[in-house]
Amino acid sequence: MVEIRVMDAKKTTSIIKENLNPLWDERLTFEFRNLEPEDLNQGKCKVMVYDANMLRRNVLIGSFEFDLVSIYYKKNHELFCQWVTLIDVTGQHEGVQGFLKVTIVVLGPGDEQYIHSEDEMLELTDLFKPLMPPSIDPDPWILKTYVWRYEHMAIADRTSSSSDPYVEVEFAAAKIATSPIKKQLSADVRKCLTLKVMEPVLGDQIKVWFKDWDIVIERKKKLVTLKWNTHIKIKKGVQDDVLGMKVFSWEKAKASEGKEEGYPVHWIHLYGAPDLVSGALADKMNKGIIEGCWYRGSVLLQLAGKHIQQDSKTEIRQEVTEAVWDETASPAMERWILQ
Repeated sequence: MVEIRVMDAKKTTSIIKENLNPLWDERLTFEFRNLEPEDLNQGKCKVMVYDANMLRRNVLIGSFEFDLVSIYYKKNHELFCQWVTLIDVTGQHEGVQGFLKVTIVVLGPGDEQYIHSEDEMLELTDLFKPLMPPSIDPDPWILKTYVWRYEHMAIADRTSSSSDPYVEVEFAAAKIATSPIKKQLSADVRKCLTLKVMEPVLGDQIKVWFKDWDIVIERKKKLVTLKWNTHIKIKKGVQDDVLGMKVFSWEKAKASEGKEEGYPVHWIHLYGAPDLVSGALADKMNKGIIEGCWYRGSVLLQLAGKHIQQDSKTEIRQEVTEAVWDETASPAMERWILQ
């Protein structure tokens, strides 16, 4: 079974039973109205292939991720009959888990889908040989995000006039997050978040979310589960608040492997909606979809891409580890007073 997620919507194909080389030939259409331009710029399409189970949870085989804007600016606004590499982002299985051929089309107002001729279809799709994908040589990388400190974070908890901030990194259909630091608006974090990345990837946007920890509801067979592996019965509708979000470039992060520094240690400043203000407009501000009007905190961080040699015996793990702070790496600071 294939599950497609575009922004906050998801759809699935039919289930093909007991087949390692399935052929779906299905079309899934997503329609969105009243989108801001930044929605498309930040939007992603996640393709996930599952081993479907009737009684137990579906098991992820592998996934791949695209930036919608990168597809929109391709010829004919499409990625046509492209083989993609499926990687297990859960970290349970190393290496390539399979290949999937997809066509993805992104159309805006006034756009029309290009219709390929029969000759083009036969030439490009290899329609009669679906079980023989072309050779794709995966190239292993890791993305390291160092979170050193945050200061003056926005207040998200009305009762305590504080927040429980944590950081979540999202890239190449994978996510990883730190544990929250409770009731502190300024604190040393000193964590390194490591994500596995298998080139080639068609997405370039690394999303770094800054959130306030709250009870998150996951319902399955009437079991309510708290994040961080705690179990309790709670009311419906409580979600993690977004304190801010920043987008970084994977290509620039990889530049740290050479002479140029990708994203060295630096402060980023978050802007969004005023503290304790909610609603659709505030949500768009906090997610960076529209320009924020309120300072919501600063975070000292660093991003770096590192290439892993194919013959390396080092096990690549998706993990959060302690990071040792080097005082000499601290950026120069100047204090200003506005009168």
